[in-house]
Amino acid sequence: MKKSFLLLCYLFLSINIVAQSVKADVIIKKDNMKIEAIIQEINSTTIKYKRFSNQTGPIFTIEKSKVASVLYANGEVESFENTSPNRDIQVAESVVPGNSFEKRIRRENDIELKKMYALEKNYVKNRRVQGSICLGLSGVGLITAMIANQSGPSTNPYSAITSEDVFQLGVIGAIGFGVSGALTFINMGKHKSRVKAIEQEFLRRNIKSDSFSFKIQPSYNPLLHAPTIALRASF
Repeated sequence: MKKSFLLLCYLFLSINIVAQSVKADVIIKKDNMKIEAIIQEINSTTIKYKRFSNQTGPIFTIEKSKVASVLYANGEVESFENTSPNRDIQVAESVVPGNSFEKRIRRENDIELKKMYALEKNYVKNRRVQGSICLGLSGVGLITAMIANQSGPSTNPYSAITSEDVFQLGVIGAIGFGVSGALTFINMGKHKSRVKAIEQEFLRRNIKSDSFSFKIQPSYNPLLHAPTIALRASF
């Protein structure tokens, strides 16, 4: 009974944390229709997005002139109420920075801004991998605990580790990795918001985000017997 209660607590905690860590952007059209989405790109005339319910599906496009506002997953709101096909660029120019990061990117030159963009995209990629690994390990811990729970008490008097010990370790690992994975995805969301903010600044300056790439690659120098970090930039 105690084991089942712990498993139920873990499942409730994990579902609650993951549900809070993954949020949708909300596109609010001028006819008050709401679209839960993952924004991919906002340019001078359109908004490209994927449906939140099908994040691996196709990319949809909607004209900005049909959109009243966008509520981003981090709580920020961008209004397009006064947007028309002929005024999109002027509206983008008039956007006032809303937080310290947006104010910072306004001050950076084009080269530094592109470096920041590449770094933030790299952070998003790394956090996605780290979060997926943690959630996978959390699942392994849960399965281990369930198997130990079904096996019952150990009948081997010489066994150093009992099924009770395995169950407890499985639950602890499942909760620990589950919370770590959820927090990693929350952190990923912050960097995704920064990527979108930089893309908006690219649009304001009328520069292309894909004209620059910046990679950080760890390596090992056998002559020095020491780890190194390689920085690669291409224009």
